[in-house]
Amino acid sequence: MTEDDEVMPGVRAAKPAKREELWAAVDALLREPEWVTWVPAEKRPDGVTVLGWPEYSPAMEATRTAVGRVGAITPAFDWPAWIRRAERPGRRRTADRSGGRRRYLIAVIRSERFGDGTIDAAMRNGSLPAALARLRSWYDHERAQEER
Repeated sequence: MTEDDEVMPGVRAAKPAKREELWAAVDALLREPEWVTWVPAEKRPDGVTVLGWPEYSPAMEATRTAVGRVGAITPAFDWPAWIRRAERPGRRRTADRSGGRRRYLIAVIRSERFGDGTIDAAMRNGSLPAALARLRSWYDHERAQEER
């Protein structure tokens, strides 16, 4: 089984209504000047420090949900191993290959659970909007060609 076999079936099968939901959420997200508010860390009276965390905007949450609903997030893909391979010198995580952006979306969205702010960082450096744009381009232009 190839990595494309792991990440492509869901997005290929996504219904038009789910794709429209995704693009409406992405468009709303990209109009927002800020997509996150950071809750600051605090030291409680008992001496325990509670670390800060990101609270993402409704548009970001809608985008995250919609990315999952079009099948772009799958547990079948070993994203930690992909990140380790992709971080070798001279390699780019956001490959332009068909499934590369979906691999990147999986890695960013799933890794937020293990490292607060991963999504915020990917928005700020432009890689998450680029991955979403690449997914949109695939749906709009390349999907039909691949299915021939």
